[in-house]
Amino acid sequence: MEISCDIAMDLVELYTSETAGPDSTSAVKSHLRHCSECRRYYEGYRKSFKKERDIFASDIPDIDPSEKELSENVKKLSKRIRKRRILSRITNSTLLGFGSVTLILGIIILIHSKRKGHR
Repeated sequence: MEISCDIAMDLVELYTSETAGPDSTSAVKSHLRHCSECRRYYEGYRKSFKKERDIFASDIPDIDPSEKELSENVKKLSKRIRKRRILSRITNSTLLGFGSVTLILGIIILIHSKRKGHR
């Protein structure tokens, strides 16, 4: 699956934090193999991500979750967010569909009643 540089750069954050889904991960990996500009962007982002993570970890000495635990928690949260987005899209699509059907039926009834009134 080929993706544009814009999409690859948008997905770099999820890819770097290992919270991107399998399809997104595969698409970003493939894109980075072929695009040197995005590869430079990714390397810069990855370095700053590591620095921020290290700074954050040093700021909170009382909390010492292992990197694996933190990664698992982030993955779980990411999965929940993805499920909520999908549910939201389904709900919105359903409501839009019902609204469209209602509007079309209203127009049909209006046209039909006008035709009966003119006869």
